[in-house]
Amino acid sequence: MLDQCPRPVKETEGSFRYDLSMLKSIRVLNLAVIQKAVVEFGPGLNLLTGETGAGKSILVDALGLVGGDRADSSLVRSGSDRGRVEAVYDLRPDDPAVQTLLDRGLAAPPAVGEDVELIVRREIKASGSGRVFVNDSPCTLSTLREVAGMLLDMHRQHDQQSLLSREYHLWTLDRFGGHGGLLDRTAEACREVGRAVQRLAELRELAGHRRTRMEELKAQIREIEDAAPQPGESDRLAARRRILRNLDLLHEQLARLEPLLDEGEDSAAGRISAAASRVGLLAEVDAGLTPLLDQLEKALIEVQDVAGSLRDYQGSALAGSGETPGPALEKLEARAALLEQLRLRYGADEGEVLAYRDRASGELATLTGLDDEVRKVEEERQAAADRYLERAGELTSARKRAARRLAPAFRTGLKELAMNHAAVEVRFQAAAGEMVRSTSGAEQVLSLRGGERAEFLLGANPGEPAIPLAKAASGGELSRVMLALHGVLGKTVAAGRILVFDEIDTGIGGEAADRLGARLKELSRSHQVLCVTHLPQVAAYADSHHVVAKAVAGGRTRVQVVALDDERRIGELARMLGGKKITAATRKNAAEMIQAAGREA
Repeated sequence: MLDQCPRPVKETEGSFRYDLSMLKSIRVLNLAVIQKAVVEFGPGLNLLTGETGAGKSILVDALGLVGGDRADSSLVRSGSDRGRVEAVYDLRPDDPAVQTLLDRGLAAPPAVGEDVELIVRREIKASGSGRVFVNDSPCTLSTLREVAGMLLDMHRQHDQQSLLSREYHLWTLDRFGGHGGLLDRTAEACREVGRAVQRLAELRELAGHRRTRMEELKAQIREIEDAAPQPGESDRLAARRRILRNLDLLHEQLARLEPLLDEGEDSAAGRISAAASRVGLLAEVDAGLTPLLDQLEKALIEVQDVAGSLRDYQGSALAGSGETPGPALEKLEARAALLEQLRLRYGADEGEVLAYRDRASGELATLTGLDDEVRKVEEERQAAADRYLERAGELTSARKRAARRLAPAFRTGLKELAMNHAAVEVRFQAAAGEMVRSTSGAEQVLSLRGGERAEFLLGANPGEPAIPLAKAASGGELSRVMLALHGVLGKTVAAGRILVFDEIDTGIGGEAADRLGARLKELSRSHQVLCVTHLPQVAAYADSHHVVAKAVAGGRTRVQVVALDDERRIGELARMLGGKKITAATRKNAAEMIQAAGREA
């Protein structure tokens, strides 16, 4: 999901621009003080500026809603029955989110090479309920979170997202170190151990009641073999039983049939014979009637054959084995009852009963040689454990080497973002789980991801020990930590995601602010970046710049979001530089900042 590589489409003034999945626009209706706002975003670095309290964070909260945040009915604008947020994305056809949408039936398969439009809509009712739509189809909040989680990476004040997860730390370290192959081999060895352990448990469970089970299997096999059922035997017995139960009826009808078919001149055979004689006389006169004579002679033969077959049937099938009907029927009923018992116990028909006997014989053979089988599987488990410990050990060593490279690079990135005294450490702890031991006696936790977990620690103040990020960094610092981490990882990790930063510039200014802007600009070459900022040094790097402002009309406060052209952008930077009083000097300074940022980018 995070490994898609951006496609370079052109190079201008020394910087690549990438063809990425991106957020095209967001439309907000009746949310907090926003009556209606539409913001259209572009590729690269998108910045939102405005006075404190103008409503910038409301737009970020709106993005959070289309990203799957829980909705609060208090967000609905006073006097409205509902609020709505709609986001429109343009997704690359190879974006993993597209496949998820297709799997959920939320998008149509795109034409070859064409992008996919994704429209996400959240409706929040003042009454407290809400609805989620993806491409106009209702869906659950969990589905929205799954899809949005592949696209959006939000970093807000007090936002405890992926950066605070130790799972994310380990994932980051493995991606930084390029451990994909080692992870795959370790996971496969772990699964081999798991399969052997499961097989051993099954065999040992069998061993616990082996004697009882063996006696049971022997009795079942003996019962089936003594009965000696034959495939299809029940059907044949049923047919024979029907005959014996209706023996008088059969004899009566056969007795009536014989004179009708071939006994005397009035029988069918006698009448056909007489007719054939007369047609024979006619054929002597007209040879053209000879075929009719042939047909009558064939009919006579057919009738005589039927009569003969019925006599044979009466003399053999009905006579049976010479037993009287009563005892013969009793014998058949007893056999049928025996076969029914077998079918009730072992299968729907004789074929399944015999198949059960074969399975039972195989299980009996396994139980007979169970000790040997247990020893064999134990050897397989140990061999798998040795492979796992070898591969997990290689992964552990690789992770420690990667940590030694990541920590200083991480510190350098933080220093550039005005966290000059930040100390970064990577702490390893044993993973939770069952221990596995090698032939040599070495032990390791059995886990698909190896035997340890990693956690990033931050010492934000000199002389203080490094502690977990959740305790060490403020909201603004967390955003800068994430930005520094993205800078260290570069385009190989999480390339193509839409990154949202709010209040990332808290507590910095001057040269550090300029470095922050340059870092965001660099990051926007492999991601679409949306950022709320109060710093003109950062705003100077924007590819797309919107200003958020409040206005009062008709006694109600409204938020306006305006896309800035070059001239108005200079004015906004001048405001950020000089406050309400904007002079020619501040405008000149603002224009020079934008020009300088363009050269650096």
